[in-house]
Amino acid sequence: MISNSVNPTVHFTIISSAVIVLILLNIRKGNVKKDAVQEKKPFFIKPDKYLFILGLITFCTMICEVTVFDWAVNYFEKIVKADKHLVTMGYTAFIITMTLGRMTGDKNNCLSRPSKSTVD
Repeated sequence: MISNSVNPTVHFTIISSAVIVLILLNIRKGNVKKDAVQEKKPFFIKPDKYLFILGLITFCTMICEVTVFDWAVNYFEKIVKADKHLVTMGYTAFIITMTLGRMTGDKNNCLSRPSKSTVD
């Protein structure tokens, strides 16, 4: 959007508005059973130890991943001195292939049998 001279505030406002409209259009399409008696559940349930550790590992992995992304862009702009359009194309290609790799990995995990190490 920067290359099209679109202000980030306008861009985020358009996207936020679209998301709000989609939420409002689909809010009643949830799978809610009106006949069932709903128990009062607590707002927050403390996760067990293993779920907390898994979340912490995931959070640290995301921090490292973002650091590598930012480092790569800075490296190509400041050290390699590549043209801006090449940096953008490389970053876009990386993000697309990473996303496709994760999606196919998730699909392969769903199709394969669970291993003995899978926790139920």
